[in-house]
Amino acid sequence: IFSLACGGHHTAAVGEQCQVMTWGGGAFGKLGHGNRLAQTTPKVVIALQGKRVVQVALGPHHSAALTQRGEVFTWGQAGRLGHASQGAEVDEMLPRPVAALSHVAVAQISCGHSHCAVVTETGDVWAWGSARTYGHTEQGAYPNVPTMIKASTLHNSKMWNQNRIGFNHASGPKPDSTASSFFGDPTMDVDYDDEVAEEGARPAGRRMKGRGGEEDDRYAGKAGKFERLDDDDDETGAARSIEGWVVIVSGVHEEAQEDDIFEAFSEYGDIKNLHLNLDRRTGFVKGYAFIEYENKQEADAAIKAMDGNTLLDHKLDVSWAFAKPGSKKKRR
Repeated sequence: IFSLACGGHHTAAVGEQCQVMTWGGGAFGKLGHGNRLAQTTPKVVIALQGKRVVQVALGPHHSAALTQRGEVFTWGQAGRLGHASQGAEVDEMLPRPVAALSHVAVAQISCGHSHCAVVTETGDVWAWGSARTYGHTEQGAYPNVPTMIKASTLHNSKMWNQNRIGFNHASGPKPDSTASSFFGDPTMDVDYDDEVAEEGARPAGRRMKGRGGEEDDRYAGKAGKFERLDDDDDETGAARSIEGWVVIVSGVHEEAQEDDIFEAFSEYGDIKNLHLNLDRRTGFVKGYAFIEYENKQEADAAIKAMDGNTLLDHKLDVSWAFAKPGSKKKRR
């Protein structure tokens, strides 16, 4: 084995004959075997036989391979594969060449959560997927066509032979110094449950109380206290926690990442905090998430839009995490 990569729930390796083997979760067809089935043992990706692959890279739900000739193949979840120049992108269950890179010789590939980047033999950097994470200034756009990163973003220098991509950022060394160049969203930290980290399924993040949480414990003494809405109202309804308006999401797919939840729910308002829990201790997965919004209108909009909707092909149940019971007089 001379190249190995790990995604959220799948692994890829390149053997001594330049063959690609994948195994793990099969959502979105990210294993490249033409289906969405999980694979518990390494299996050769038939579609890449004879391509002489030298490197593999994985995101949570997509995969990429680089050949000796500098060709790039991608497969898995749509929106980060770089095929949009050839029409509307769909999930790819078999490796497909990135046609927009056919005129350049690629030397290295990397995958983040929702984006990919490559370095060419001439030192240029190309990226595609989520624009807010790979160095383009048009934060509202998410072009899924390989695009060269502007020189100004890279400190006006040619790049790199040691680029790195995280879930929501990319970085690499400046050739004329020991400093590094970073671009992406610095606010998007990732936190995972201890039991998941112990399994090695995901990288351990900086210890925080979910996305957007604080490192200090200033709310520890206030647990269980909630500010009720309209205390004089006898009707039951949503209750505000000490920090904000919290919704609970159940039915979460076992291969879901915090970033999947964030992308789906941030459309309805600014997310202050997010916590995802996937419990594997009982032998089956019980996935749920808590999402905190700044105001009730945003949280209510998320509930109305996402309750009964699907994420990673799983139907979600979305509701208020806390509710006021109404007056005792009314309940009698």
